[in-house]
Amino acid sequence: MDVARDALAIASIRRATAQRHAALEAVLQLTPPLSPRRYLDALRGFELFLSPWEAWIDVALPPDLRHWFAARSRRALLRRDLDQLDSGRITQDEVRRTCEQAVFEIELPSVAAAFGSVYVMEGSALGGQVIAKIARETLGLHADNGAAYFNGIDRHTAARWIAFQGLLEDQVGTEPTARRQACDAARQTFDALIATFTPLCRDHAVA
Repeated sequence: MDVARDALAIASIRRATAQRHAALEAVLQLTPPLSPRRYLDALRGFELFLSPWEAWIDVALPPDLRHWFAARSRRALLRRDLDQLDSGRITQDEVRRTCEQAVFEIELPSVAAAFGSVYVMEGSALGGQVIAKIARETLGLHADNGAAYFNGIDRHTAARWIAFQGLLEDQVGTEPTARRQACDAARQTFDALIATFTPLCRDHAVA
């Protein structure tokens, strides 16, 4: 496998999504000092997003990749956190509709596009390690009392990310249309996340 070629798709997607990545982080504000309210808003938003998004991606993937995708899901960890911290949660129908509409606007005409979208959530798993550390230091949360989602597979997360990058390069390849579709889907995935979290997190500045 050509190492120089292997970095191309990841680099293209990273450049294409840099501004949206920063915009999402600005909405979430998962930085010290981290309040319980902001942390819960993040969990609630990911719960909203992942249900329609995982179904949307599953449809776009060929059968031989669906088991691989299902095995990477962290929704069970997310539900466990929320059952511990927010068991009586109620989501406004308007927010749920906004999220679903944004997810279904992610265009997935190809496997390359699907991997562009998955890139965003796989990257969030890597970033979750930073958030897990902040939650541990500021809120006293660990994998067994409300931070399982962000802890993920802990020390194995980096290895999982490296393996994903290799698979993404294989699936996206070097063909310009596939590369563009992957970048577009990644941007649209960030847009869907921003649309989901904005109504949940709009009061963070005064939280």
